[in-house]
Amino acid sequence: MHHAKRVKKSFGKRLLAASLAVLMACPALPVVRPEAAKAAKPYVSLRTAFKTLKVGQKNKMTLKNNTIGWKITKVATNDRTIAMVYGKTASGFMIKGKSAGRTTVRAKLKTDARKKSNQHSVKTVRCRVNVIQPQEDAQQVTEAEVSTQAELEKALSAANLVSLKKLTIRTKDAAKLTIPAGTYSGVALMVDAPACDIENGGVFQSITIQAIKPDTWVEKAVGNVMNVLASAARIIVNQGARLEKLALSGKDAKIKLEVNGKIDEVSVSAKLELSISGKPEAPINTTIEASAAGTVLVSEAPVNITAHASVDITLNKGAENSTVDIRSKDAQVKVNNYTNSTITVKKADGTVEKKGIQINTSSGSYYRPSVSTPSVSTGPAITPTGPSIDVTDPPFGDSGIGGGGIGGGGFPGGGSGNYYNAPSFASCRNVFQPEVQITVTRSAIEGNPVTTMSAVLVCDIKPEKANIGTYPGYAQYWFTGVEYSEATSHAAVARIDVPEVVFEDISGSYSTTVKAWLQFVYTSEEFKEKFDYPIQFVIYDKQALEQFLSCEEGWIGNQMYIKVPISVLYEDERGEDLGSYEFDPSCICKAPFTDESEGL
Repeated sequence: MHHAKRVKKSFGKRLLAASLAVLMACPALPVVRPEAAKAAKPYVSLRTAFKTLKVGQKNKMTLKNNTIGWKITKVATNDRTIAMVYGKTASGFMIKGKSAGRTTVRAKLKTDARKKSNQHSVKTVRCRVNVIQPQEDAQQVTEAEVSTQAELEKALSAANLVSLKKLTIRTKDAAKLTIPAGTYSGVALMVDAPACDIENGGVFQSITIQAIKPDTWVEKAVGNVMNVLASAARIIVNQGARLEKLALSGKDAKIKLEVNGKIDEVSVSAKLELSISGKPEAPINTTIEASAAGTVLVSEAPVNITAHASVDITLNKGAENSTVDIRSKDAQVKVNNYTNSTITVKKADGTVEKKGIQINTSSGSYYRPSVSTPSVSTGPAITPTGPSIDVTDPPFGDSGIGGGGIGGGGFPGGGSGNYYNAPSFASCRNVFQPEVQITVTRSAIEGNPVTTMSAVLVCDIKPEKANIGTYPGYAQYWFTGVEYSEATSHAAVARIDVPEVVFEDISGSYSTTVKAWLQFVYTSEEFKEKFDYPIQFVIYDKQALEQFLSCEEGWIGNQMYIKVPISVLYEDERGEDLGSYEFDPSCICKAPFTDESEGL
């Protein structure tokens, strides 16, 4: 029995030894590991785990190794003052550097592909972000766009001026911007700010105005070259300021130019309406280029005009000693001289004409564009519509007409039976036929809503409609407190540009008025008398205007256009309850006033 155990033990040892020998004889046989047969798949992650950005720089972050439909559900940053995240989509998001420093941004992911296998279907991926300051080199910032005062001042700071080549002011907000005084000779300035008032104290390589609030650009600098492309603009050159050149090239634009400093040259290269006023340090050299045929120029300041194309020129008081030099034989140049001095007109053939003084209500056509209509303080524009009345041969009355002293509420005369009338409300209404055209604009100044109004008083004046009675005589009229205050008996269209007001500041009906007189003059030997009647026109009737402004359907964008007949009121009458016109929705116009629509 012991022998059998020894035999089994010996056999086992031999079998183990033989097995080891076989294994040692076959070292190259592969070891099969089923789990290692497949290469491990890379995990989904952001496209980079570390990103360097400059302050202000943006970068789009996306996913990589996204083989099972991971989608971004949420993004976040540890410090939004250093780097902000925004613009999330299912496949990416944006990062923007805000200030120098380091932070981490992360995105939360979710997939539906793992739901059945009970594996994790939600995970978070991260990226370390390093934000640095831009390098100070010549290529750093060559163009800048600003919309606020703070951005404007920063763009023009000494640090940025090293490389800045173009500065754009672009905003649709109503604001007042002030360009700091300084020399920015390497910077071209472009302005696209249709609701902004701008005061400029800087000297630039060039200034281009594409859009500006029609009210005001105030120039305080010396030496700028400016190109105005805007459809409407008012450029004021302050005393002591100087423009080297002002180029006006906006087709059909309406430009107001008020010069109390100096402009070396004005160049008009497109058909437009140009109004010049102020007290310039020297006559303004103005060139009408060949491409500007049809331009209308009205000046109340001295100008030296060189005309290469047809132009309608009106020189009013204040434009004394102006000159006109016509360079093209094909140019049809019309010159109206309403100054107090003779105007020299040099024609293309070399001949010289001395243009004499005219009266502003003389017969013949006379056109004053809306942009240049004087304010109440400077006088109305008068467009004659009929011949003047010869005072030596009065067209009214006949000594053989009438009788019994009866007629139209008149007063009996002598034994001839003629009668006369004193002016009345009815005669004033018939003669003046007044209407007011009001343009209302809604805007915001420093966040506060403001409603401004500008108006034009239009009177289609027909003195022949006055009922003066049967005595020989005539009716004449004039406006008070204005430049054209001389009495006249011409039939004419008077247009008076009324200063702009803020509707909320109107204190009562009589806050803005225009005053005039109607006079009856009798010329017969039997009866020589004059009767005066003072009247006034109330422009802004607040009670009626409140009703107009409440008609939301009458607004066109932020503007409303009202054209309404007004009452003639006796000058001495007062009382805030006395209205000038009534609310009538049909008086709200559906389009801005044009040259054709502004008349009565």
